[in-house]
Amino acid sequence: MRPANLESIEIRQTQINSYFISRLEVDLQHINYGLDDNKIMNKTSRSNFNLLDIKLAFESLNELNLESVKSEGTGYEYFVYEGLFFNDQNIYKIIFCIHPSDKETTGVITLFRIGEENDTSK
Repeated sequence: MRPANLESIEIRQTQINSYFISRLEVDLQHINYGLDDNKIMNKTSRSNFNLLDIKLAFESLNELNLESVKSEGTGYEYFVYEGLFFNDQNIYKIIFCIHPSDKETTGVITLFRIGEENDTSK
């Protein structure tokens, strides 16, 4: 299901596996607030990312080969990546999807902080 609050942004062509992505669709409300255990939007924000932040984070993934999971029901291919973004010591998780009918567009589902680079509690 496509969120109602999607925003679109053109990006520098970014290669993920055999896909050449040039546009992102982003739901900033979902990224910045996340969902609670009942899949309801949280009332307090967990981050304050803007479209440029998401664009720069995604472009930094250029030329990565990532494992993916394909949804048989929808045809979407889902990717998860954990790494350092934004020139800080925090590790983030980004989850995004690509539909085979539009291989140049990626839906960024979420981006959130999961820890620090030198965190040994993981």
